[in-house]
Amino acid sequence: MLLVQPFDLKVSNTVQNPMRQPFTILLTMGFLALYGAYCLWMGYTSSYWAYGVTGIIAFIGSVGLYLNKPWSRFVVYFFAAGIAIVWFYGAWVFFPYGNFSQRPILETAISFLPGFLILTMCVGCSYSVSKHFGTGNSQTSPPHASSGDPNECERLKTEKAP
Repeated sequence: MLLVQPFDLKVSNTVQNPMRQPFTILLTMGFLALYGAYCLWMGYTSSYWAYGVTGIIAFIGSVGLYLNKPWSRFVVYFFAAGIAIVWFYGAWVFFPYGNFSQRPILETAISFLPGFLILTMCVGCSYSVSKHFGTGNSQTSPPHASSGDPNECERLKTEKAP
């Protein structure tokens, strides 16, 4: 007689209560979700598929952070780098045409303010995700990451289980 055990569907214990995560990670999740919703709406109203793809990438990063998955930091890095590249490219393309020299300096500086704010948010989000997953909070951290002793791994390998 063959006994078959049912497949156990346990939810991974890496999913944390989102309110227990650091405030900076909650801000990053919120920023990605809001920007993703904005991009999806702009993609829908303008029928431009690149906005939709950008929104989906932002939502994937936000959900990955919510689930505390280590891969989500690379999505955040990719998203932030993409926004920075597009912003700098746009400024570089419009600069030679004299668009900025035809207006007063104060007006030009104010027109760059939203872009600088978004770039600051991208750098801040990347930094907070880097700190969060780089300090041993991820599920891939080695056992010695908590104590800081590099010889602890070797000691744990040689110890015998009771």
